[in-house]
Amino acid sequence: MWLALLILAVIACNTADDITLEAGETFTDTNVRVLKLDTFDLEFTTFKFDSVQMPLGDRILVGNYTDETFGKTSSQSFIEMIPESYDIDNEGVYDSIVLIMAYDNYYYNDTLNQMTFDVHEVTERIEPYNDETYFYNTSTLNYNENETLGSHSFMPRPMDGDSIRIKLDDEFGYNLFDQIQGNDITDLDEFRENFKGITVKSQDNTNGSVLGFSVDTEETMIRVYYRVPEDVSDIEQYFDLIISATSTPATYFNHIEADRSSTILASITNDQENLISSEDLDNAAYIQAGVGIAPRIRIPNLKSLYEIDGDGSVLNAVMKIYVNSENFSDQLFLNDSLYANTLDRHMDISEEITDYSGSSVFGTLLENSEFSEIYYSLPLTTYTDVILSSESDEDLYITLIPSEYESSVNRTILNDDETNNYTAVLELTYVIYNEED
Repeated sequence: MWLALLILAVIACNTADDITLEAGETFTDTNVRVLKLDTFDLEFTTFKFDSVQMPLGDRILVGNYTDETFGKTSSQSFIEMIPESYDIDNEGVYDSIVLIMAYDNYYYNDTLNQMTFDVHEVTERIEPYNDETYFYNTSTLNYNENETLGSHSFMPRPMDGDSIRIKLDDEFGYNLFDQIQGNDITDLDEFRENFKGITVKSQDNTNGSVLGFSVDTEETMIRVYYRVPEDVSDIEQYFDLIISATSTPATYFNHIEADRSSTILASITNDQENLISSEDLDNAAYIQAGVGIAPRIRIPNLKSLYEIDGDGSVLNAVMKIYVNSENFSDQLFLNDSLYANTLDRHMDISEEITDYSGSSVFGTLLENSEFSEIYYSLPLTTYTDVILSSESDEDLYITLIPSEYESSVNRTILNDDETNNYTAVLELTYVIYNEED
């Protein structure tokens, strides 16, 4: 970093008339030469994390959709819901029970098709196995698959709708009401003995979208309606079962999976170290949130900079990674940014890539309408500095993931450096000083 500042100081001490940053030109009255390089090899592969950790998030994710590249992607939520209180008027008379799920404005794929959600009762405690704190996208629990508590067909309205309401089985609702009113259930432990939770899933024959719903206790709940008889008219009342969104360990999670068997990505497996070259995937690398598909990017000849005579340093490095317009749409939209991390040789994330100030580095989606270019611009100055200053021959690979990697199903297709049009490129400005004559 000190060298970059020194070079900037040298530039600042010269007038604008003295300096043009043409490749290979020597600065006037200095022995500093600037090279602009963009011919580095880039190696793109695709792999799948064996699982994606589901931390306490802010979204219930339910639905499924199919596309020709990524196959059928589906998400099913498992949710524990607990009473806000255990006090029901002794004169109260049960009326009905409904699951209310409030949209949180997230959706992926077409929302013009009707969808059907089924609700089932979970038959085991909703908690991670083996004393873990978190669930994973691969986690699942036993539930009563043969009986539904409720089913609802609807047209999704994630952006302008309020919520969906799924009428639940009255026998189930009455039993809950009766046990709480009769003081057979008076605390959380007793409640959990009688009711473990629910799972919400989209019917398999539905090709619609994956929808996001809020976990806020004021927006998503099971609501039990009852009335208290009075002389003139009955008083309508209700009590709620809510999500404990801050519990540790977690008491809700999304089970997200994909069937890629008939797609170009069929060779991707759950073996995290199984790398598929972009050459075998139409000269592209792939990202899919929730499921765990990610790219691995390597710059194999970066250290060839050492072959340039003289001492040198990277002044600036930016990787441009293009996307083809036919690989996304308004329904299958691109993320505005992708966070950059390093991977070790086992494809585990090592750490975030940061800039000199310690801020996270991410690829920003940019569009050049004049040339019909859409690409992610990824600043890699600090990353290249780390690689060049390291004495180790072990690579620190780059991977890119969206910010909501565990709570969305967004997908992205990245061009490699061999694509016919709009190839990925590393543009690097290298400064040489103390060059031998």
